[in-house]
Amino acid sequence: MNSCNFVGRMVKEPELTFTQASEPLAIAKFTLAVNKKFKKEGQPDADFLRMIVFGKNAENISKWFGKGSEIELTTHVQTGSYDDKDGKKIYTTDFVVESWGFTGGSKKAEGQEQSNSKGFVPVGTDADDDDLPF
Repeated sequence: MNSCNFVGRMVKEPELTFTQASEPLAIAKFTLAVNKKFKKEGQPDADFLRMIVFGKNAENISKWFGKGSEIELTTHVQTGSYDDKDGKKIYTTDFVVESWGFTGGSKKAEGQEQSNSKGFVPVGTDADDDDLPF
């Protein structure tokens, strides 16, 4: 089965384009930074994966996510190749997005309270048990 799941952050704004067909198809491309579980000293902390998404999913991802946004993706891997201008064969690996979801981990805005991925806002250490409703 060709299926990959990722949670990562967008490196930059998605690039949304449309085909020139009689019924245009939306295509969005973006790079996703996915943290590495283990890293060697001096190596990057993340892998940078090329994503491509089609149709309504492309439009919605472009609408709701931008640079720094965290997103959950289910994809499949697609490999290909092409000849560059010098005739050298270039091999590509892209991940085609099949479905996506919000993680609740959007990039923290300046001066805003950040909730964690479970939707809870941290309670300060100065909270008194008598103030809690349970």
